[in-house]
Amino acid sequence: MRINLITIGKKMPSWINLGIEHYQKQLPSYYNFTITSLESQNRKSSSSENSKNLEAKLLLEAASDSTLLIAFDELGKQQTSKQISKSIESWQLKGESVALMIGCLLYTSPSPRDRG
Repeated sequence: MRINLITIGKKMPSWINLGIEHYQKQLPSYYNFTITSLESQNRKSSSSENSKNLEAKLLLEAASDSTLLIAFDELGKQQTSKQISKSIESWQLKGESVALMIGCLLYTSPSPRDRG
């Protein structure tokens, strides 16, 4: 199973990176966990719509090898740790390649939500 955490936005403070590294070491090696960090697009130099579309394209490109896309956003469904654990177990049994996307907006086109 492969899990790719894809983030888009500003560079995180070093203490966040230390926390990520700490918990990443606790994951089983067969999870093949990677982090892909994408830079958010400058919305001042181009239209907001163009920036969103470019970010959506970059997210989808970064997740192109994934069989399952999960976008974390404020409109999503809240899950407990036990529910997430069961999901991960299911992904592992199915041999999924999972892309977890953080920092993506509700994009117009192409939308990560419309990928099918």
